Amino acid sequence: MRRICHRIRAREPAGGSESGLTLAEMLLVLAILALVAGLVVGRGLPGRGAVRSATLEAYLRDARAHAMLAGRPVHLSGTPHGISGDGAGLELGRGFLVELRANDGSADGHIAFAADGSTNGGTVMVLAPDGSSYGVVVAPLTGTVTPLRP
Repeated sequence: MRRICHRIRAREPAGGSESGLTLAEMLLVLAILALVAGLVVGRGLPGRGAVRSATLEAYLRDARAHAMLAGRPVHLSGTPHGISGDGAGLELGRGFLVELRANDGSADGHIAFAADGSTNGGTVMVLAPDGSSYGVVVAPLTGTVTPLRP
């Protein structure tokens, strides 16, 4: 055991200098990391649009399920920054623009889920503050909610 410890100590660098980072090198690494983090946050985190789209899909599926469980229709309409409906709405926040288009040609742009789960169908498009957009399609009759593919 003593011999192993002695061998490890014998491998220290000659001349008394120790290996490692200097303060200047450490500050340079931190500055580069801060620059990269600023670029990532400035452009938005990757995958954020997918999370927002999934939230919108879940809200619409929940509205359909609520109509079926309650045994009465649920009407959804677009607001400037979200969707309002019977019960709770979906508020996306400032800077988001929401456009709700119904398939039945209604001028007010609403989607209605009937008690049997059917719907008039439509499309919900969202423009995010960072310029990205996403949307979902609500199939007529069946009420199936699917994301729009670019």
